[in-house]
Amino acid sequence: MVSGAVEPDEYRLNYWCEEPEKRIGRKEGKTIAKITGGTEFVESVGTTKCQVLTDENIRKLALLIQRIFDSLGAGELHQDIEWVFDGENFTLVQAGNGVALVHF
Repeated sequence: MVSGAVEPDEYRLNYWCEEPEKRIGRKEGKTIAKITGGTEFVESVGTTKCQVLTDENIRKLALLIQRIFDSLGAGELHQDIEWVFDGENFTLVQAGNGVALVHF
């Protein structure tokens, strides 16, 4: 995503996780882990405009995000959330308000 080769999907749900609103991004490929270490970009063939997450997985992710949102400030602060998905489960990598406090 950082290089611009992948335009992420955008999913929006209301608080009750009803039918998601979707904007499907363009994907020219994906970054995969190399056996020898590091990563490599592999170009996609025929899957450049496909939805990545199923509607069920979008709702699962939304519930995880709601738990984080409620636990870290109850919506009072912006939350920066990073997660990974292995095809079955979501794993939270980090979450926080993304603001570093500096005291003088």
